[in-house]
Amino acid sequence: MANRINHERRQLILRMLCEGNSIRSTSRITGCEKRTVGRAILEFGNACETFLDDYMRNLTMKHVEVDEIWSFVGKK
Repeated sequence: MANRINHERRQLILRMLCEGNSIRSTSRITGCEKRTVGRAILEFGNACETFLDDYMRNLTMKHVEVDEIWSFVGKK
């Protein structure tokens, strides 16, 4: 059985990353390895992709603005 981090620690990792902490600082603060933090990012990203694929279908939008998100990601 593989070692798994608990739900609370996974939430903490994701909150810290969303606040702008680096993977390395998140690793130091939470006591998890950098690979564990990276794995948490990938798992969350995959869950988001699945959610969007399942629930965001046939949307009719006239205007979508995502430039601020792009500039934030681009700067990171």
